[in-house]
Formats: sequence, C-alpha cells, structure tokens
Amino acid sequence: MISQSLLLEHRLERELQTSSCLSLITSHWLPMLLIPHLPLANEVHVVLGYQSDRLTKTLGNRHLDLLYNTAYETGIASSIRCAIEALPSSVAGIIICLADMPWISTQHIDALINRFRGDAVCAFYFQTQRGHPILFPKNWFQNLMSLQGDTGANILLKNELSTITRIDSSDDAILKDVDRLDDLLRT
Repeated sequence: MISQSLLLEHRLERELQTSSCLSLITSHWLPMLLIPHLPLANEVHVVLGYQSDRLTKTLGNRHLDLLYNTAYETGIASSIRCAIEALPSSVAGIIICLADMPWISTQHIDALINRFRGDAVCAFYFQTQRGHPILFPKNWFQNLMSLQGDTGANILLKNELSTITRIDSSDDAILKDVDRLDDLLRT
C-alpha cells in the first residue's frame, strides 16, 4: 500500500476571516478531509497559522493531525516545511491542497492518487495553466524543504515540466482561489 499524506494549508487573507466565510470553506473541506474512500491517503495533516486557535475550534474533534506553523508570517514555504517535517519516513508522497480553493472536489484528490506512480509529480492543468492540488513524491521533499518566504513550489516546477504527470481538468476549479469574501460568490 502506498502511504500518502494530504496537506491542507490555511492561506486566507485577513479580510476573509469572518465566521460566515470560514464556516463555508470549512464545511466544504471537512468532508474531503475524512477521505474514507481513499485507503492510499492514510494521513491528513492540516497546517494552521493565522488564527490557529479559531480554526482548531472550527475543525473540531476530527481524525486530523493539526500542525501549528509558528512561522506562518514568513509565507507558504514555512507551511510546506512544517507539513513535510511531520511526515513519517515511510510516506510515498504529499498532496498539497490550499484551503482557499473551495471548488476542489474529491474527484481531484482521487485523480491525483490514481495517477501517482511514486517518482513523479502529479499536477492538474486547465488548458495550459497548472493548478492545485499537486501531489509531490518523496524524492521532491528535499527541494520542497529548501523553499523560502511566500514562494510555493512553482519555482521548482518551472524547471521540471517534462517530468510532471499531467492531469487535464475539464474546468477551472483547480485555478480558482478565494482572497476576498466576494470571491465565494463567483461560480
């Protein structure tokens, strides 16, 4: 069995921290975080930073590994490092999901896991644009750990286009994120 972990990185802007918005996004992600239909994804890590106490209460008593990134103000790279450092050595890969992308579905997660072969990044594309979530194999962990600041893995992926397992998406859900409350109203 392939052991994989799912990372949900909380990256919402401060203006988005209203209870109605938080509840809406959390109500979308929580059913996916339980993933009983995905035996290959056996761990769910949720990296919390800004307003971690509030988010911990919202997430409630679920079977999640809540990780507290005390360096969250330095950017997303610290959240990626926080998640990788928490993984057991037996893990084969990590799916990095961003909490500000509520249009991602269980079908997206399923597709990543089903296409994963253990040695190549699996990423979604809508037309020519790469989106999220992305599955990184263990052999990428050292590179991911070297990221700094608010730089995600895009800088690493730009040089590896030919080695990425491409998954075509029929819609742009993999590209849409939420930065303001108004963004939740778009379809």
